[in-house]
Amino acid sequence: MPIKGGKKKMRKLVIKEEGKIWPILLWSDRKFIIYYVGEREEDIIVEETRKMDFENILENLEKGKSVFITMRPVRAQDLEMSQDGPEKISSYR
Repeated sequence: MPIKGGKKKMRKLVIKEEGKIWPILLWSDRKFIIYYVGEREEDIIVEETRKMDFENILENLEKGKSVFITMRPVRAQDLEMSQDGPEKISSYR
């Protein structure tokens, strides 16, 4: 959907699962980079996903970790490859 200035409006989908308090957000054209940072260097987890699970984020905050979130556009070829659902890539340091 074009809007003023020629930029596309970001589309999102909110999913509320039965029995869960917090929603799960899915962006069709964005990917989240979520950094979970603990006290030690080996407690750093970087997650790259199209799905933001607030329950998981809050669990990590309760454990004393810091959480940083940023977004980046998803490339067209990434969207074609992920037709089975939102992809999730995690790396540990």
